[in-house]
Amino acid sequence: MRCPKCNAEFAKDASLIPGGVMQCPSCGRYLYDGEEFKKYTEEEIKLYHLKAKSGQVEEKIEPDGRVDNPAEQFEIGWKYYSKDVTKECKEKAFEWVKKAAENGYVTAQHFLGFYYDEGEGVPQDKEKAVEWYEKAANQGVVDSQIRLAEMFDKGIGIPKDKAKASFWYLKAADIGDVGSQLKIGKMLLDGDGIEQNKEKARKWLLKAAEKDNSEAQVELGMIYYNGNGVPKDFPEAEKWYKKAAEQGNLTAQSQLALMYSKGEDGVPRNDAEAKKWRDKAEAAKKCLEQLGII
Repeated sequence: MRCPKCNAEFAKDASLIPGGVMQCPSCGRYLYDGEEFKKYTEEEIKLYHLKAKSGQVEEKIEPDGRVDNPAEQFEIGWKYYSKDVTKECKEKAFEWVKKAAENGYVTAQHFLGFYYDEGEGVPQDKEKAVEWYEKAANQGVVDSQIRLAEMFDKGIGIPKDKAKASFWYLKAADIGDVGSQLKIGKMLLDGDGIEQNKEKARKWLLKAAEKDNSEAQVELGMIYYNGNGVPKDFPEAEKWYKKAAEQGNLTAQSQLALMYSKGEDGVPRNDAEAKKWRDKAEAAKKCLEQLGII
């Protein structure tokens, strides 16, 4: 992804602020879905706040007069949100973002969902969060689509609805979100909230695996190892397990150790490789146990 202002390249997942906001590492501008919505750099804001505290300037966020432009309303809300963590600032941020959202500003609609979701500046209300996320999601905001999918998938503050979860995962997967490609692939593979379709499942898992998602690589390895919807193909299983294992995936490391310890059609027994991956798996397991993850 490139900054539309200075053309610096940075990863799309380089989010510094909740809700899908990114900051360009070069010019410091804040971006949402690749578009700048804040005209000040972080350094400019810090300098302004320092001057305000020292009395050199009066710190003023709201302009004189009426503000009807929803983009300007959202910017005022974001300034309050960025200014401080006090209850007053959060409430003012919510007030202005709500105005912008009600006036149809899609970025504000996503953030209003986020505020209700997290209880930022307003009592937490998951149903209202869903309402505003849906408004943004229906206009293609991938962060809203992902959050809706998660909420319906896990029943976060609302009843579980696997069908709705799969619907929104699929929307986000179509846009290119890797995590959603993994999730919809697994749901299609298992028939979880959506009609089982192993061919489509493999297609989505492949998309995620090709973007180096280790979980998707493991899923593909298992599909080919077990012949789940395809003929068994041990060399293909080895290929995907190895890609995931090289990223430190414990399951893939264990599966590779097993394959090499006994040998499979097209994958000769290799005691040295079996030991290497077994040792790596054991080391990874100990580390996860120490961290309390497993």
